[in-house]
Amino acid sequence: MRMYYIRRLLDLFKLTLSFRIFNDINEMFNRYRETIKLFSSSSRHSGEKVLVSIVVPTRNEVNKIPILLRSLKLSSYQNLEILVADYMSSDGTPEVARSLGANVIEVDKPGVGYASFLATNRARGDIIIRTDADAIFPQT
Repeated sequence: MRMYYIRRLLDLFKLTLSFRIFNDINEMFNRYRETIKLFSSSSRHSGEKVLVSIVVPTRNEVNKIPILLRSLKLSSYQNLEILVADYMSSDGTPEVARSLGANVIEVDKPGVGYASFLATNRARGDIIIRTDADAIFPQT
């Protein structure tokens, strides 16, 4: 009988956690949409749209990076600079990213932090978004 209550409590905990994660993801998408709407209509200098730099550190992400890059191309906001900072991939990730229009920075030291740092320093955007290769940006 005690195991039954423990299982029910664990199920309730999982359900609560699932709703929280869903709400966090939903909030992230809502903020992304609102930011894109705001900067799509705002002007920086004489009608010029704000440049948004997308920084993506990668290592052996050949199966994931195309999905991310295609989702960015489908965005209604097109003033994007996409920087893929690849640190020592052995699966062709840099070549695939280049073929899909990303600017690739080849990093000679391992580490997601270092790759992100280098790409952020090269970014020209007014806004910098750092994301992972397995992310998918919603269409706006």
